[in-house]
Amino acid sequence: MLTVLIPTYNRYEELTRLLAYLTSVGRPGRVDVLDSSAHALPEGPLRRALAEEGVVHRRYDPAMPPMEKLADGLAHVTTPYTVVWNDDDFLVPRTLRLGAQFLEAHPDYSLAHGRSATFKPGASRGTMEWVAVYPQRAIAQPTASERLLDHFTRYGAVLNYSVHRTALLRENVRRCCAHSFGYAWGELALGGLDVIQGKAHCLHQLYLLKEIHDGPDAWIRSVRNLDGARETTRATDVIEWFTEASFAGKYAAFRSCLAEALKDAEGIAQERAEAVATQAFWCYALRVLSNKANGGCDAPRPSLTRRTREWLRNVPGARSVWRAVGPRLPGRRDTISLSALLKARSPYHEDFMPMYRAMTERR
Repeated sequence: MLTVLIPTYNRYEELTRLLAYLTSVGRPGRVDVLDSSAHALPEGPLRRALAEEGVVHRRYDPAMPPMEKLADGLAHVTTPYTVVWNDDDFLVPRTLRLGAQFLEAHPDYSLAHGRSATFKPGASRGTMEWVAVYPQRAIAQPTASERLLDHFTRYGAVLNYSVHRTALLRENVRRCCAHSFGYAWGELALGGLDVIQGKAHCLHQLYLLKEIHDGPDAWIRSVRNLDGARETTRATDVIEWFTEASFAGKYAAFRSCLAEALKDAEGIAQERAEAVATQAFWCYALRVLSNKANGGCDAPRPSLTRRTREWLRNVPGARSVWRAVGPRLPGRRDTISLSALLKARSPYHEDFMPMYRAMTERR
């Protein structure tokens, strides 16, 4: 029912960790590794993992654009549902299966995901510094235009890692390839196309744990310009992205791509479709530029409980009062933070711990 596609580029250590995690928790379906690494495959655990039954290792030219690599990977998928899984992230196989089952029962939905989080590895190997909410949500308005505007107006998380209907994802990637989108434009376009084609469901189970780091992104890397003469990589800053010489042309292609899909989905006029796509993009642009102006949000703000404890340390006698009263106060069991997820009473603890062990164990 479900195929997992893992794009990877020169990150064999992360890929080894991910495949070991999948072996420990059980693969949710066939796993296709889309490998455009320039390095030779090392002997040892990774080579053995790639040779296991149910794992397919596909090699690609390191210069192949990531969207074209994904298109080729999708061409080999025979299951009705697909998930694209970054080599440095963790997803919960049980929740992936629930997502596929939900889509099977709800034909008006194009994708499904669940409660998600980001994490930052600690300074020393085998440690985790923090975990914070990655705000996946449901998008279920009745029309494609309404869903597109809602997605970009309240943009908080990409939809690329959701469980998708294979046929729809294949068509969306085809559209992106037709417009020669690289990483940034492709990521935005895929999310927009997803919600144009159907609704997005958010399961209440833990779904994704996404690593935050400064290393190369398996989904990005070498992306050729339209003339194929030289290679470029993603802009390192949102301001750089908006001021690139190619921005105007790529923006026009992005608007055209979404407008074409809106016309197909709703049967609306070209002018109306372009107006909706324009509004959606600039709602997104205002949001990310505002976030940039406010200093971004690299690390999570300490929780109310943590701030309260810090305050109590400085108030004489307050800690004894807190010990007596604190346990009687109402609290949320579904909080997503490192300390909360490590507690057995968290509803996400059972799914979190295999990911935590995979991330923190010393290999």
